Amino acid sequence: MESFNQEKFTPKVGTVEVYDSQEEEVISQIRNLEKETFDWEVTEEDLDLLVEKIKNQKNITLVLKDVEQKIVGYLIAVPSGIAMSDISSEDPLFESSPNKLYIETLAVSKENRGSLTQIKNLLQHLVTSAVGQSYETIAAHIPTDHLPLYKRFSDDVEVLRTLENWFGSGEDHYYIEIKL
Repeated sequence: MESFNQEKFTPKVGTVEVYDSQEEEVISQIRNLEKETFDWEVTEEDLDLLVEKIKNQKNITLVLKDVEQKIVGYLIAVPSGIAMSDISSEDPLFESSPNKLYIETLAVSKENRGSLTQIKNLLQHLVTSAVGQSYETIAAHIPTDHLPLYKRFSDDVEVLRTLENWFGSGEDHYYIEIKL
């Protein structure tokens, strides 16, 4: 944990909160952000699956709010056993562990990405939540061009493999793990 510097991660956009209720306005804002943020078509089925993940109490959902309390980013992390069924076809080497948390999705609105402080803040809050729940590792599949961000966040990022054309996105992804 010494490689994480809390002072580096003070949000400029607003606050990060753990989402732990079933507030429909929050879910509605996250659904809208999901549709607006990603370059590929997000279907209603995709959005319904997203809502299921938000409502699952085993998962960690963090929301990034601007100064007006509008949600401008979010992160959903799931126990690696839950992630296994979604990603094993794309990454057959992925192994679940009761001590591993997997970043399912992370999004920040295009107008709030700026210096990437917001993403770093979401990641810092995830580390705090993960440690509080006795996780020892955070894992993710990230676009290869996002690696410098994660390396700036932590000295403990380990790239274990590269996966080509992740889920037909046309983008190569790294599978990374961060030891806590």
